Amino acid sequence: SLAPPGAVILLKVEGKKVDESIVEPILSFIVLYSAIIVAGWFVLLAYGYAPLDALFEVVSAQSTVGLSTGITSPTMPLLAKISLTIAMWMGRLELIPVLLMIAEALRRTRANLTLGLKKSER
Repeated sequence: SLAPPGAVILLKVEGKKVDESIVEPILSFIVLYSAIIVAGWFVLLAYGYAPLDALFEVVSAQSTVGLSTGITSPTMPLLAKISLTIAMWMGRLELIPVLLMIAEALRRTRANLTLGLKKSER
């Protein structure tokens, strides 16, 4: 149905209202998961692979299914291999822990750089 402008629409599951604090993290996860698939897909498309086959390969890699249309091979370009490897790795270890690990590594690197700058200013 079309709601009038300014209407407040409540999300309900089995007749119970679902709070936004539950919906937002789930939506964020879906967007991030999809973004990784799209990024990997674009890498394969850049090498001229068929769009549907390339999408299948990336989704299969990230979902750690193991199915292939034949694109994945030892002869594929290095960047395409790296792209699929990252998708497989993130699919296997799960998205949130990998992103937390990367964020922590960046935080520590930034802290070390800041400390290094302060020492050299003396």
